[in-house]
Amino acid sequence: MINLDTFDAPVRAVVVGSSGAIGQSFVKHLLSTPEIDSVQGFSRSKCEIKHEKFENYAIDLTDEETIIKAKESLKPYHLIIIATGMLHQDHVQPEKRFQDLDPKTLETCYTVNTIGPMLVAKHFLEKMNHDNKSVFAFLSAKVGSIEENRLGGWYGYRSSKAALNMHMKSLSIEIQRFHPQSIIVSLHPGTVKSKLSDPFSHNLNPDQLFEPDFAAEKLLRVINNLETQHNGGFISHDGTTIPF
Repeated sequence: MINLDTFDAPVRAVVVGSSGAIGQSFVKHLLSTPEIDSVQGFSRSKCEIKHEKFENYAIDLTDEETIIKAKESLKPYHLIIIATGMLHQDHVQPEKRFQDLDPKTLETCYTVNTIGPMLVAKHFLEKMNHDNKSVFAFLSAKVGSIEENRLGGWYGYRSSKAALNMHMKSLSIEIQRFHPQSIIVSLHPGTVKSKLSDPFSHNLNPDQLFEPDFAAEKLLRVINNLETQHNGGFISHDGTTIPF
């Protein structure tokens, strides 16, 4: 069983991207956590989870008006996880060479992976509990680490996640000035079996590809272990720090 015993119970949690593979896993794990009072999900697609402690609402991270509208349903919370991201779509594929760079592809990557999550922070942070431990977690990706980049390629995805990490870092500094018990972090879930990774996971060893439930469980354990010194960190599913 996962515990959130480093938070002051009862804990209210929010998952943005609750209809996705890892987002649904976060919701399921949170609902089975003894400290949880309620979970609110926000997603563009319908989330099928039914539970007395769970409510789901519509949101589209590419449309700020829907984020503003979603805030009307938002309860004060202690933990929020932004479990959204885009690597490919019907007409968007990660670039293998610099000659593949396309303005619309880059714009889509930044809109979904960087701008959308930060607009959620812009409007949702005012409902975050700051009286004791609270966590605002963005799902990032290790390939967004500039220092760890050994292979190149994937320009839009890499750079949009690197940009998300920079926004997170700036946000963490600003928040800490006024709310020293609040923790803002980027988290790397590993390579998770999902629609996002499907076209690119065939060459991975089985132990390099995580089931969504496993990844969500590991990250919730990381979240429970976070302390104020982790504010502004880029942290992997195993609890280690990833260089920016």
